[in-house]
Amino acid sequence: MATIDDSSVHTIIGATPEEYHRAGFFGSSSAGTFMQNVKQLVEQKIGRAQQQNSTRVLQSAASAPLMISTGDARQKHIDYVLPSRRKADSLLAIYWNSIHVLYPYLDKVKTNQEYIDIWRGEGSAADEQSFLCLLNIMLALSSQVAGPPTDSEQEDPGHTFYLRAKDLLNLMGTGSVRSVQTFLLFGEYCQSTNEPQQSWVYAGLAIRAAQSLGLHLPQTSERVADLETRQLLRIVWYGCVLMDRMLAMTYGRPCMIGPRTGTLVPLPAIPPEAMHRQSDPGLSGRRTDDGLTMSFYVNHLKLFEILHDVLFQFYSSSADQSQPAGEAYEKYFGQSQGQLSVLGLDQRILDWERNLPEHFRVETYSLIDTSGSIPYRQAVVLHQIHLHVRLMLLRPVLSSFVTSDFHKQDSDATFWNQLGERIFLQCSVVCVQVAKEAIETIHKRGNDPGSLAPWWFNVLFLYTAATVLVAARLSSSILTELYENSIVEGCRKAISALEEYSNFNSAIKRLVTTLRLLYDAVPRQYFRLRQHPAILDGEKTLADIVESQQADWQNDIRVNTISDSFARGQQHSSFQPNHEYEPVSPAGLSWDLDHPFDPTDITWLTTVPFDA
Repeated sequence: MATIDDSSVHTIIGATPEEYHRAGFFGSSSAGTFMQNVKQLVEQKIGRAQQQNSTRVLQSAASAPLMISTGDARQKHIDYVLPSRRKADSLLAIYWNSIHVLYPYLDKVKTNQEYIDIWRGEGSAADEQSFLCLLNIMLALSSQVAGPPTDSEQEDPGHTFYLRAKDLLNLMGTGSVRSVQTFLLFGEYCQSTNEPQQSWVYAGLAIRAAQSLGLHLPQTSERVADLETRQLLRIVWYGCVLMDRMLAMTYGRPCMIGPRTGTLVPLPAIPPEAMHRQSDPGLSGRRTDDGLTMSFYVNHLKLFEILHDVLFQFYSSSADQSQPAGEAYEKYFGQSQGQLSVLGLDQRILDWERNLPEHFRVETYSLIDTSGSIPYRQAVVLHQIHLHVRLMLLRPVLSSFVTSDFHKQDSDATFWNQLGERIFLQCSVVCVQVAKEAIETIHKRGNDPGSLAPWWFNVLFLYTAATVLVAARLSSSILTELYENSIVEGCRKAISALEEYSNFNSAIKRLVTTLRLLYDAVPRQYFRLRQHPAILDGEKTLADIVESQQADWQNDIRVNTISDSFARGQQHSSFQPNHEYEPVSPAGLSWDLDHPFDPTDITWLTTVPFDA
């Protein structure tokens, strides 16, 4: 007869308190925990001595080490490779100055000490594998920040470090805080590659590892006496929350951590000196200020708490952008119980910005030399994230307005004669203005990339903002409020900035190509459908109408022609018809004109064409 070993039993029912240090955290719903509760009640009936003994066991389990893995039979002698000491030191410095100041998942002092011990041959053999894995993924991230490989390099050094880290990664261990930190850094690295699925998986591993340690519960960190360790546990847990929401936004997938679980644990403490800086904010940029980094981290987390509500309210299911205007208004601006409105969420974002410390306001640094200033970079990155979260909030409104605006002459005319149209329009106009500012924030700092977010986030921000500008050109109502030449110029700046990043990753060229096609083809198709409503009824195809215009892409599109057509019939057009813009799509690119074109399908506005 087959036997069931202890680990199989633990898989089914959980673990006893005596085994928590080996099996991890188990909550109140597990059968093992229920049996222990029954046992404690029985012991209380039997006598005080047994109860005290049980309490000592529970306290021992509660204080079991979280920081380092307790060991694994799979570990053996490691034959590892490290770069030269000079190169390793250089990459590590990049990590602390460029990555850690935005994502402070590691204890800098202890990590540096372990790094020195490795070079001296004094590292702890029991945990050597886990630290080398962590070190290599740190070096991989630093290599991505440092820039694309030069022609003299045979391969991408970041990928080499990643493969070494992956080879050292122990997925079957008992788990530790270091495991969570390592998974988080793996997830960060994979965001800069063509492997979005891997980033998603590593984030999931980080969250599950953290929950197995009980990091999602406030008592786990509260019972730790050492203040630095308590702080680190909270930082690491909120690293999981941060990445979960970032990837949910990026990939359009549901969050793994709910709003209640994501706020149970107290936020990491901010040192008093970081709350109200008395000195010149430009001075401390010459050194890494841990207090300011923690302040940045906490403000980032507060903003992403709003982001979670935005994602849950407006992105949790596939939205029907073609819904009647009245229903769309109720969805975005309704005040029914339990419903979050666009206006209410936008006010929360503005309140967040209003409560930012002075040293995290970009305008504070206008007259200060900001070269190499870490606080300045943190201020810029917070500004970028703030703009992106606001874009995520207003973008669905813009999408609904553009599609409704296309059909408003035929349906729901009563609604569009009311105040609702103005609210929709003004929210859409603000969305376009935010997109222009997001692009300008990156474009005007092109010569100083060290003052921006990591390049892979900038690529996402640029693409998201550029698609908003493309959508804006589809609405004649929006073009009466904004100068179209400023929208066109914003598109050009976004494409130009994306091209600057194309050497970092081959997939960026795909984004540039997609934007070029959207920029030229989508407004053209919208205009043709306006001019030929028979297409929507299936009587004609776009190919029939433009058969004589399929010769050459370069001669086919003139943006001023499209703009004049949009402005036709309006008394006050903001477009300047004498100013011509060359098409941005190179010769040879074309849109499939035989493919059915649905003006209510704006999925390109809410998705990013990642490589499979």
